[in-house]
Amino acid sequence: MATVHGNGGTVKIGTTAIAEIRNFTLNRNADTVDTTTMGTVARTFTSSLTSWDGSVSALWDPDDAGQILGVLPAAIGTEVTLVMAPEGDATSGDVWYTGTAIITSAPISTPHDEMVTIEFTFQGTGTLTETTTA
Repeated sequence: MATVHGNGGTVKIGTTAIAEIRNFTLNRNADTVDTTTMGTVARTFTSSLTSWDGSVSALWDPDDAGQILGVLPAAIGTEVTLVMAPEGDATSGDVWYTGTAIITSAPISTPHDEMVTIEFTFQGTGTLTETTTA
């Protein structure tokens, strides 16, 4: 069984990489519809619509073009193309995910005893494409 260390992960907005990433989360979801009928003693379901969402957290770098694209107040509500690679820039056999997403929030956290961080959350719109590099 192959395992992957998370330190190589990368996220891009379009072709612009987001610098100083600490972590990112990609949620892939499927709704279900209740198909239970009278006379049954256990509920049954069928798969329905799929969706995806997530977040990216990074050390704040106000000069980084990728962070600027994701966290500027003007970015909230904007559709962007996200490219997420859990193993880093795609090399042979690596998996990466691409899709259009709407940036839903972009808080900046400034603790007095730690580094300033940014996070942006997103809601995917449409299909999320999974690709394995040849």
